[in-house]
Amino acid sequence: DIDSISGSIDFLDTMKDLKPIIGCEFTLVKSYETKTKDCGTILLLAKNYDGWLSIARSISESNKHYYYERPHMTLDDVAKTITTGTVFALSGWLGSEIGNKIFSDSKQIYLSSSYESAKALVNKDWVTECSTLIGKYKEIFGETNFYLGSHLVDASHVHGSRLVSEGFRYLSKKTATPLVAVPDAYYSEAEDAYDQRVILVNNLNTNLKKIASKPVQGDEIALGRFFSNTNYHIPSYDEMVSYGHSEAELELTLAIANQCEVYSLSHKPMLPQFPTPNGESAADYMRQLCTVGMERRLPQINEVIKQGKYTKEVYDQRLETEFEVLTSVGLAD
Repeated sequence: DIDSISGSIDFLDTMKDLKPIIGCEFTLVKSYETKTKDCGTILLLAKNYDGWLSIARSISESNKHYYYERPHMTLDDVAKTITTGTVFALSGWLGSEIGNKIFSDSKQIYLSSSYESAKALVNKDWVTECSTLIGKYKEIFGETNFYLGSHLVDASHVHGSRLVSEGFRYLSKKTATPLVAVPDAYYSEAEDAYDQRVILVNNLNTNLKKIASKPVQGDEIALGRFFSNTNYHIPSYDEMVSYGHSEAELELTLAIANQCEVYSLSHKPMLPQFPTPNGESAADYMRQLCTVGMERRLPQINEVIKQGKYTKEVYDQRLETEFEVLTSVGLAD
């Protein structure tokens, strides 16, 4: 999921006969004060249950800073919410924080018509800036928990993607950081691309006909790749090889998977206990509060009754119904 883990429970249930790995791709910003546009993304994978809790805390933090129509957070806040050693962190594609630092304008790179025009947008200080950020990631997540990503799924039609991959292979050697093959799957099969496009144009408040007649503009530039290629499905091993990934990059995906534990998120809700006065039960105290609330609203209720819309008995019965619904499932607290 991107900026969300709402699909995790269903995912675990569906994958129960395989090995599910829960992760989230977070959108990062440089600062909350200036509300700077996103500076890139980072992918976190839960190694174990504690890793899941780390990612859940990060999600909660990111939703405190909801602007530009999606949750955001700073890398410093990511560091505060995760427990070191419980998650794997990956960065290494066009759109990731490190990947974006390779270019002077990471948005315009999607419009490059050739490898040469993409290369003209390379930031002259990219090696230093990327190496510094890699060091910060290792410090936050642990030396053995951070990986650079080799992302080649769209290198044939997004020229910046090829440059990023070349850059990351160089950075991998320079900084002694392992490089792992990273797909970019947004749907299961290639033929599902049409369905994703329908969802995208709906979110962009446009339609497929308009998208086909003119290029995507502004902040949606990066989304244009989804309308020119159907490669964003779950790839096979042979497909990943055909994209240009090495055997070592692909083997490392298994090494990461093997270090992730299987755990369950299926348990009863862990509700906080409300501190009731005089040791009363939560249900009894809630009934008292509901009765007080009903009395406080009597002037408005009586006005409605005068109009002949409802009777006092209807209101009393509704109170009992609502009360029964909450107490019958143990939600009085």
